[in-house]
Amino acid sequence: MAKEKMPSLRTVQVSWFEDKKVSAPSGDLTLEQVADIICNPSCTFLGGRVLQLTTTARKMLDKGNKQAYDHWKGKMPAFTPAGLFRERRAISCCIAETGGALIDFDYLPEDVCQEVLKKAKTLSYVVFAWRSLS
Repeated sequence: MAKEKMPSLRTVQVSWFEDKKVSAPSGDLTLEQVADIICNPSCTFLGGRVLQLTTTARKMLDKGNKQAYDHWKGKMPAFTPAGLFRERRAISCCIAETGGALIDFDYLPEDVCQEVLKKAKTLSYVVFAWRSLS
């Protein structure tokens, strides 16, 4: 039986949201654009706001100010790897499914986090892996 080819990061479209509290999509992006926003510090999406928010949130966390960290993290743009949505993030508003899923491992020690990332990047069914803000 032949393996099914994975879709290209350049063609899979997902919805993005101004921040995680907004339920209406702000637009559509390809997974390639999402990867660039997450992994490229010089990405100019939203006028460089992602890097500024990331830097500010990490500074707050380093200072031990969890409340300020949560505030700045909540202002980060979000995306829906499962599909495209119209009007709001709800199953009834999903117009196309990608077959994708996001798996988030919170509170891993740094050495374990690096090992998980290294392993994830070797798996054929993982499209991309990154270390999140938290």
